[in-house]
Amino acid sequence: MAPEIDGSDSDTDWVDGLKDRARRKRAKRPPTDRAQELPESEGNAVVAEIFPNRAAVRPDGAKDRVLCQYRMATLAFGGPTRERSPVCVGDRVKVEAGIITGRCLRRNVLARSAPNSRDPLLHAVAANLDHLVIVASAREPAFTPGIVDRFLVAAAAQDIQAILVVNKSDLLPPGGER
Repeated sequence: MAPEIDGSDSDTDWVDGLKDRARRKRAKRPPTDRAQELPESEGNAVVAEIFPNRAAVRPDGAKDRVLCQYRMATLAFGGPTRERSPVCVGDRVKVEAGIITGRCLRRNVLARSAPNSRDPLLHAVAANLDHLVIVASAREPAFTPGIVDRFLVAAAAQDIQAILVVNKSDLLPPGGER
């Protein structure tokens, strides 16, 4: 005989005898001991390339890059907005035994909003820039003024001198029309 689906059969009430241990969902909380940004004099390397949880850094006085690890939790910096990654290309950092342990104060940062619907999240592209050279094609691919405008506005907001270079002008028809 098949058990009844409505639950009136005592053989199907086996769930009632189990202890109800519902797991409480805990919200992810940011660490309370946020990292402090270091003065520039405490840094001993500059970030040259970023990988997931790793960065290639160029130590002071060295030619070669060294691959170092970092942890988001130890480099979480306080502020009104969160960052996608605690370090970016151009950051001056403190490296100890192959691990990035601190980031120095940034002079400026070129950043964009990372796609995230819940919290404001920034994606830092580069830091401590002297100049920003924007290279765009006149044709093939077509010139896109929107992206150029966004870079120019971001550079102006951080007081970074921007230089616009338009290449492939030889592909334009005579008279400069597109």
